Amino acid sequence: MLENLRKQLRELLDESQRLLDTAQARGAGHPDAEEREALNAKLGEVHEIEAQISTLEAYDETRERIGKPVEERVDAAEPINHDNFDVSLGEFLQAVARQAPGAMPGTQIAGRECGVPTDHDIRILYGSPEERQRREQQRATGASESVPSEGGFLVGTDFATELLQKVHDTGVLQKYCSPMPISARSNSLKINSIDESSRADGSRWGGIRAYWVDEAAALTATKPKFRQIQLTLNKLAGLAYATDELLEDAAALGQIFSNGFAEEMGFKIDDAIYNGDGSGKPQGILNAACTVSISKESGQVAASIDPLNIVKMYARLWARSRMNARWFANQDIIPKLFTMVLSATSTDVPMYLPANQLAGRPFNTLLGLPIEFVEQAATLGTVGDIMLADLSQYIFADKAPMRSAQSIHVQFTTDEMAFRFIYRVDGQPLWNSALTPFKGTNSQTPFLSLATRA
Repeated sequence: MLENLRKQLRELLDESQRLLDTAQARGAGHPDAEEREALNAKLGEVHEIEAQISTLEAYDETRERIGKPVEERVDAAEPINHDNFDVSLGEFLQAVARQAPGAMPGTQIAGRECGVPTDHDIRILYGSPEERQRREQQRATGASESVPSEGGFLVGTDFATELLQKVHDTGVLQKYCSPMPISARSNSLKINSIDESSRADGSRWGGIRAYWVDEAAALTATKPKFRQIQLTLNKLAGLAYATDELLEDAAALGQIFSNGFAEEMGFKIDDAIYNGDGSGKPQGILNAACTVSISKESGQVAASIDPLNIVKMYARLWARSRMNARWFANQDIIPKLFTMVLSATSTDVPMYLPANQLAGRPFNTLLGLPIEFVEQAATLGTVGDIMLADLSQYIFADKAPMRSAQSIHVQFTTDEMAFRFIYRVDGQPLWNSALTPFKGTNSQTPFLSLATRA
């Protein structure tokens, strides 16, 4: 089973690479909307298969550590109905705490004894006896890097998917980025990209050029220039302590870990995408080399936004990004938006239109493009208070499933269980500089900010 899953994973990664190759061959340098949708679908399948592989490997390692088949460990006092056995994340974490290395036999959590691998807990952590028997027949050899050395448990497949989905849902920016999975046995990813910084003759595609020639005239050879984008996983971690009282309450325990950590990780990922400096975290768009900062107007007062600021940002947006670009801003700028107009001969035209909650216009718009207010944007008057960005030109890589481990030793003196969650990610723009147009004086880019107005 493991080998079949690994084969499926390799095939999915190959298909994802072919989609990217198709985009490069087309000359776009990035996937279009249809290709991104296909990549998202492939990514979902990759995450699911990686989670299955990790769970199988975790079971093999733990079974070997326990020393005999888990099918022999039966809780005779409370038989399990294997046909109807749904558990919550809170119950899963309770089972983890009971079976943690070092858990003291004789103590209880939620009415069940710790340190005794009953069929109830084994079923929660590793699946039904039938599933475990199938895995035993397909056992993997060798050590598994996905099992923490201290004997921690991986988050179950369903719960890992649930947590990651909530992380994606709570993040405003991440969902607009171009996703890229990193395989189970790799910590980094290299992507070949065209090194193009100018659309002038002899610079397109980094050096390709076509000529008008006479019949039988000699041809001049040219070639493209390539560069590599490297993404190296950074660790986003969360640690929480669960008291005995909290461990007894499965509903509260599950809600805190599911909602709390998902929302916090989603927030930190968005902050890195927006403000990250690339040191131990993703490279944010605000500090990227390809981001163009629009200067304030002459005589512009502090902490203000002039309509010309917005027009000039829009004018510098790469033309192909207009289909995907959005404004991202701090809520402090809202009063300025409602008074922002373009002066015309007979009347002033509003630049900002609030959402009317209809399907055709569910978002507020500024110059016809959606605007979303995010906590990560700087306050009014500071660079980053408003940005115009096409995040399809930002690549976000992650490694799933989210890993978890536990320990009874970290807070031993206060009798608390420590739970740790690890999510490994990286990201950066696909562009390494703004683009000089074929004709015109101003460079273009998918990422624009407004300089400080102090």
